[in-house]
Parts: sequence; structure tokens; C-alpha cells
Amino acid sequence: MQILWINIIMDGPPAQSLGVEPVDKDVMSRSHHIDANGRVIQRGPVLDGTLFMRSAFAGFLIVIGTLFVYQVNFYFYFYFYFLC
Repeated sequence: MQILWINIIMDGPPAQSLGVEPVDKDVMSRSHHIDANGRVIQRGPVLDGTLFMRSAFAGFLIVIGTLFVYQVNFYFYFYFYFLC
């Protein structure tokens, strides 16, 4: 239930924002390499080295934080239920 609630809360506002955005009639017929003024857009790599390192570091912090919370709660409940 908590995951469903988080999903509803996190997906609702962006969906409502996109729902009231004006419709672009020629969005499917336009090339994605040319902007609205007819200029060619220079594309770079999607995942360059800096973005990869930032994503890896953020993932590392999330893993360390999750393991820390698990470890603290495990020792707290082990001590509270079995040693007291």
C-alpha cells in the first residue's frame, strides 16, 4: 500500500501538468535533429563520464544509507527483543 501511495503522489502532478499542456500538432512529423528554427541540433552522448560518475556516486550513497539504516534497526531490535 505504501508503494502504491508513493506512486500516486509522485506520478500525479507531472501527469496533470502534461495533461493541460497545449497540443503540438506536428510533433510526430518533425525530425528530432532539427529544432523549430530549422537549425541542426548537435547531439552529444546521453551518458557522458561526468553524469555516469554522479549517478554512480548517488547510487553508492543510497546503498550505504540503506545498509546503515538496516544495520542500526537490526541491532536495536535484536538487543530490544532478545537481550532485554
